[in-house]
Amino acid sequence: MPLGLSFFYNKSAGNPDFHSGNQPRTVVLDNREMRLKRLRTGLAVGARLMQEQWQAIPHVCLMVTLTYRPGVEWKAKHISAYCNAFTKWLERQQSSGCYLWVMETTKAGVPHYHVLIWMKKGLFMPKADRRGWWPHGMTKTEVAVAPVQYMAKYTSKGFEHALPRRARIAGGGGLLLEHRRSRSWCLLPAYARRAFDTSDDVIRAPGGGFLSRRTGHFLISEWQLCAVGRGKVRLVYRGAAGGADFSSDVPVAHVVSGARAVRVESRDGA
Repeated sequence: MPLGLSFFYNKSAGNPDFHSGNQPRTVVLDNREMRLKRLRTGLAVGARLMQEQWQAIPHVCLMVTLTYRPGVEWKAKHISAYCNAFTKWLERQQSSGCYLWVMETTKAGVPHYHVLIWMKKGLFMPKADRRGWWPHGMTKTEVAVAPVQYMAKYTSKGFEHALPRRARIAGGGGLLLEHRRSRSWCLLPAYARRAFDTSDDVIRAPGGGFLSRRTGHFLISEWQLCAVGRGKVRLVYRGAAGGADFSSDVPVAHVVSGARAVRVESRDGA
């Protein structure tokens, strides 16, 4: 028997609208919005965990802005090469650090990067353009007084301008294992977070679902892929009737990567 409730995603408002009806319970989501929601969560959680990791150590957090000079074309390897350069420099100082980066674009579609770097107090970070770590344009380095608040502010304003095709929007490194597990747990769907805790070291299981590497416990996915085509994905909710929270339980973005829209249906006994 259908649940008799229709659900449509209101992109302009950013919130779901519910409508009574005789159709099965359905939801249509914009995949780009899903990816950005996951990105915002990952950045906010990552910044908080990095700050927590360094709170007992005398440290400084720097914000480095990397821009392109006119005529230089963006390439995906640029940001990874920069991160490799400064992490190797830290190793030569017999030190370590954490970093978190995000891409932003101008109205004209020109990308640039903001990088937050946590490192021990007393080290002097060279200017990336003068050192050759960023040969593509100019850099600016300043102290980030409130890095977690800065990242929250950045992610709240959204990513309104076009990004380069297939570009990664964010990345990072340097978290300790326990903090990496905490971040991974925070990015699980809500029903999986209810079934596991951060110590479970959860990974995605082949064929769908989640597996704890600590206990071996397997959790089947509450969503079954039914159809893919024309830029859309159709999923059926197969969990307990009435148990789905569409605002937080819909599969994370990479499950439906490449789809422009995701249609979800929920039926009793699915």
